[in-house]
Amino acid sequence: MNPYDEFAVEEALRIKETQGAEVTVLSVGPARAENALRTALAMGADHAVLIEEAAFAGDEHALAKVLAAAVRSRPFDLILAGHMSVDNGAGQVALRLAEELGIPHVAAAVQLTVENGKAVAVRDAEGNLETVEAPLPLLVTA
Repeated sequence: MNPYDEFAVEEALRIKETQGAEVTVLSVGPARAENALRTALAMGADHAVLIEEAAFAGDEHALAKVLAAAVRSRPFDLILAGHMSVDNGAGQVALRLAEELGIPHVAAAVQLTVENGKAVAVRDAEGNLETVEAPLPLLVTA
């Protein structure tokens, strides 16, 4: 689990503690990705889903489509994702996932409040802070 993904899991668990949410972690990758999911479960996530597929590695568009299919199979209000990968610096999968699902997204959130069917995110905007309000369902990168 890279640090950005860990921020997302920690935020999901904070929301779970304060609002009684259920947290499902999801990953697409080789069998070794199971280690990251086990870490998230040990942190307090309720469920984990691994889609074992190495063929999509590096193809952000294909990964977003696979993730969208998995997400559509269960109800959700909020998707939290890492802002980018640390191995190749790519940051497109989460935003493409939001597009595939037809939901709004907020990138680079450093603070998040969720209540009454909406989210208020404070995001890093090139060194400045910007506050964005959006309705649920929503995807936020951390």
